[in-house]
Amino acid sequence: MSEDNQQDQNRKGMLSGMISAQSLAMPIAFALYTGALAGYFGKLGFFELILLALAAVSIQVVSEMARIVGDQTDRQDAKNEYYERKFAQFKNYESKNRFQTFDPAAGTAGSLDSIKNRSVLMATAAISLVLGYSLIIYCLGTNDLGGVWMAFAIYLALVAAAILRYMGTWKFGYKVYGNAIVFALVSIAGVMGGFYLLTGTFIMVVVYPAIGFGAFAVAAANIGDIERENSDADFEDTDNPRTTVPLSAGINAAMLLQTASLVLGMIWMASFPMALGLHHIWSYAFMVMFVPIIASIIRTYRAKPKDIPGIRTSLVVAMLIMSAAFFLSVASANLGAAFLMV
Repeated sequence: MSEDNQQDQNRKGMLSGMISAQSLAMPIAFALYTGALAGYFGKLGFFELILLALAAVSIQVVSEMARIVGDQTDRQDAKNEYYERKFAQFKNYESKNRFQTFDPAAGTAGSLDSIKNRSVLMATAAISLVLGYSLIIYCLGTNDLGGVWMAFAIYLALVAAAILRYMGTWKFGYKVYGNAIVFALVSIAGVMGGFYLLTGTFIMVVVYPAIGFGAFAVAAANIGDIERENSDADFEDTDNPRTTVPLSAGINAAMLLQTASLVLGMIWMASFPMALGLHHIWSYAFMVMFVPIIASIIRTYRAKPKDIPGIRTSLVVAMLIMSAAFFLSVASANLGAAFLMV
């Protein structure tokens, strides 16, 4: 097996692991988190929670499939540019035969794996749209068609953003400003929009947990950029270079962003039950998971590159458990003083 093929196989294995484990933890955490808010301020049904989780997971899978296809396209484009430069240096037929030819116009169309992955991406996007529409119809009903189509347009924009994060000419997932877009999508369109969809109303205090979870989402994306620092640097594209925080500002700036995101996330999350005036210790039980999150900050500063994947996994798992604890404590807080003495 050639070195290129071995690298492709390693990357496929790595991405498969990301889809099955780390990346799926965040959308499930999002569903529990948003469901907790809906459960406190309104009425949350089990089926609504399941649909919300499935829709969130499907968007994440779309994003990860877009990453796979986008990376394949970038690698193929890099090979095409390399061989075009080589062909320009040799004018005779014998010299050209030393190299394998690639059709630049074909791009990744000649790759069977790329074709399959693109098909999977389109199928996953279609399934995500079906799940999103089902969630919207279940929550809003069919009487308010204007509201249904507006909500579906927002959901469609989220699916499109999941694809454009790693594909096309924009690829904001590989840009230094991509973290700001992730924050806006998760906190505003995700948590706030999901809360409104589930409850039919909006309460200002929801801004606290929305900002908190948005900050955590930025931390999860940023540590992924730190983990991929070397591999992202390998994609040389002079027209559209990758400019993530680790690549453009350095690893120290990425560490600082990681610390700031996690600290701000914990502050805004802890502020939510305080703003509601909840006094029972059960309402703050989720803060126990701040301990492993703080530990991840310390470990990140001390870590070697090979340790980052493990730190990322433990951080995402801590966020998932924290969201589950948040769901159990905050959502059940509206059961009344007789039960929880809040």
